[in-house]
Amino acid sequence: MHLQLPHHIHDLQLERISQYVLVTQQHGFTLAWEGRSGSVYIKLSPEFVGRTCGMCGNFNADVQDDLKTSYGVLTHEIELFGNSWVETEPHEAQCPMVPSGFSSPCDSVEAHVLLKVEEVCAMLLDPPFQSCHDFVSPLSYMASCSNDLC
Repeated sequence: MHLQLPHHIHDLQLERISQYVLVTQQHGFTLAWEGRSGSVYIKLSPEFVGRTCGMCGNFNADVQDDLKTSYGVLTHEIELFGNSWVETEPHEAQCPMVPSGFSSPCDSVEAHVLLKVEEVCAMLLDPPFQSCHDFVSPLSYMASCSNDLC
């Protein structure tokens, strides 16, 4: 199915901004999808705090309880967590399982590349972001930055 963007469907606005397709529901969420890498970013309105579950966590500001499987078990095993959320549509090929020993994308990059990634992501620890660290931990943003750049 191909849509001419921008496009409205019911209360959704779809538009292309740079390499992203943005899906916005005015009073609920914004989803940004980058098709080449498959990256998905979701911003929810405050009414959803603590009312979500799934691959993006539960939106309660506690990263320690985000890896809850589809059957409600808290885990620290990435592959168990990811595989619990696999869904198969009828007449579609099954999504490949997350392999055991799932590694960071940075595990396979050369040392000089990793140094550059660390240098770029370290900017999140400096001003103007530094003044936010008492309110928002930079750790998950640092991890996302590293994973995206690797």
